[in-house]
Amino acid sequence: MALREADAILVEPAPTATDEVRALVEELEAVLSAEYPREQRHGLSLDAIFQPHIRFFLARLDGVAVGCGGVALFPDFAEVKRMYVRDAVRGRGVAQALLARLETAAADAGLSVLRLETGDRQIAAMRLYARAGFRRCAAFGDYAAMAPQAIATSVFFEKQLGMPPGQSGATIAKATLIAAEPQLFVADIAASCAFYREKLGFSVAFTYGDPPFYGQVVRDGARLNLRCVSRPVIDPQFRDSEQWLSASITLDDATSLFLEFQAIGVPFHQTLRIEPWGARTFIVRDPDGNLILFAGRGDAAAA
Repeated sequence: MALREADAILVEPAPTATDEVRALVEELEAVLSAEYPREQRHGLSLDAIFQPHIRFFLARLDGVAVGCGGVALFPDFAEVKRMYVRDAVRGRGVAQALLARLETAAADAGLSVLRLETGDRQIAAMRLYARAGFRRCAAFGDYAAMAPQAIATSVFFEKQLGMPPGQSGATIAKATLIAAEPQLFVADIAASCAFYREKLGFSVAFTYGDPPFYGQVVRDGARLNLRCVSRPVIDPQFRDSEQWLSASITLDDATSLFLEFQAIGVPFHQTLRIEPWGARTFIVRDPDGNLILFAGRGDAAAA
């Protein structure tokens, strides 16, 4: 039986490898291939997905296939497999609807524990799982027998089914903080997104409202939330005199990024310098005056 959410999202069983399923799984594999070496990718092949103990689903938004995911049923637990939602529709409830359907499939099979393995660079996915009530756990099943290097980038989660998000049972691990995201106050969300995209190389994760009043930009592991305000929240003179930072971003190579920004005319509050403690830092000023610190080791020769 298909589940609907907000009349726009449809999650339906996918019993065979249709062209839509193949396209989504191939997109997911391309994303993971760019992030992790082969030995650290544990996703099932298409043939392995469509086995008797796996239930697989397709998520549609306004009739278009935009996500997929499955759940493998084992004697003592169920495991999320090949869950993926296209970037263009993230933030619209598709992932939540898909995950809820997987939980239902596991519960319908009489299982009370749902587990999953993801990569340590999948920050958005881990945030989704944490909000849905999953907690970090040790390696399980076949993962527990793998070589340490094979699961070096793996993060494992589990959830007691039937327990509302935020509640803990005696067997659930302690909650783990996954990420902190600074909030920047801006006068125009669209203009701010354009600056971070065109000048700083970020992509726009989402915007809300018409006209937008909230949004998020992301580059690699750095995420900045943007909040529209009608007047400055921080006095500009105080901000400049005290060097009041709106966000601090760490990276592996501050020198290269500084040169990248310098070449395209990014406005700096502070150019590249070596701090007394050895870090290389520079500060960018965005169109709203927000000061963004970038800090890193600078180059491969730095200790």
